[in-house]
Amino acid sequence: MVARDIGAGFKPMASQCDHDDATKSYGSDRAQLVYGKRPDGTFAHIAEVQRGLACGCVCPACGGQLVARLKADRQVPHFAHHGGEACGGGPETVLHLLAKEAFRSNPTMALPERLGLDSRRVVSKPSLEVKTEFLRLEYNDPKTIIPDLYVRALGYDLFIEVAVTHFADDAKIQRLREHKIPAVEIDLSKLPRDALRNAITEAVLKTARRRWLFHPGIDAARAKQDADEIGWQQERDRRHAAAAARHQSRVEETAAAYRQALAKLAGRDIALPRQAELQAVGLAEYVGRDVAGFACFSEPPAVWQSIILAEVFHDRCLGNAACKSVPIANHLEKRRLIQKPFLRVSSEVADEINVIEARFASPWKAVDNYLKYLLGEGVLVQQGYEVACHHVRQSMERQDAG
Repeated sequence: MVARDIGAGFKPMASQCDHDDATKSYGSDRAQLVYGKRPDGTFAHIAEVQRGLACGCVCPACGGQLVARLKADRQVPHFAHHGGEACGGGPETVLHLLAKEAFRSNPTMALPERLGLDSRRVVSKPSLEVKTEFLRLEYNDPKTIIPDLYVRALGYDLFIEVAVTHFADDAKIQRLREHKIPAVEIDLSKLPRDALRNAITEAVLKTARRRWLFHPGIDAARAKQDADEIGWQQERDRRHAAAAARHQSRVEETAAAYRQALAKLAGRDIALPRQAELQAVGLAEYVGRDVAGFACFSEPPAVWQSIILAEVFHDRCLGNAACKSVPIANHLEKRRLIQKPFLRVSSEVADEINVIEARFASPWKAVDNYLKYLLGEGVLVQQGYEVACHHVRQSMERQDAG
């Protein structure tokens, strides 16, 4: 495309020295309207005109005649509306128009960072400084889309919106998306209304906040993110379903194994380990309790319960470890007394097995049930968080000494 001229009367930007001098003399935030519109359509700074109506300028917003108030009037230099109240739109309008004129010279501008795709991976594309080619102002079409500027950058067309007080809403962004032309919005809301040309240009091209209103690369990246999210959720649901199926299978298999174990232990002949010692101290009668979970063990209750009394409480086989249900169950596992189907049964699985088989309990819970029985019978005593059987130890030590 060939750039269309936006006004033969455009006046070139002042030099940096001119701007510095103007800043010292006229650059006050107290002054609001410091640009007027000349008859030829160009903009004059308050430092460039004669005093009063001789300035020959009108308001850029309402077209009303302006009067130049200079230092001779003992005021901060500014333009005022002649013979009436200020319309209030002049400072914003001129800031908007000067921002557009910054693109006439095909400058380099900063594009904001954005999401994009790199080998089908969503990445953050950094901000870029790109050379622009001015096409025209205020492109419009039958769909009533009117972007402020139409330029070319990186080989593709680009819409530019300049926002001072009004920002692009969802409806406008949707119309931009329908054109499939990338669009950037430059935020000048924080720029002083009496800013000089060089400050306006610097803000427009580089320093002001900016955002993409539309870019096909952003849409593609977001679509990839959405697809990845859906895929992740589907994979998560699949894994949850598979885990639930494995959980249910474990519940059913363990419940069935427990029923089989109950049947195998029924009526089985047993030989109590260290039976004579237990009888000598009057504890033989406290073994053989059918507590919940007893069928988790490869031997009938009397066997593993005798081992608990003799090895754990008499021999102190746990050393300094606390005499509690879990360490005791671990000891019985080392003695290969716990059947394989009942090793590492989680509490969730155990709870659901109880719904199917009320007599079930995990091995450590079966040990805990037995310890509670012994506590109730006075065989064990509670010592803090563990239990002790001083009677067994002292009686058996006397047996050993005799």
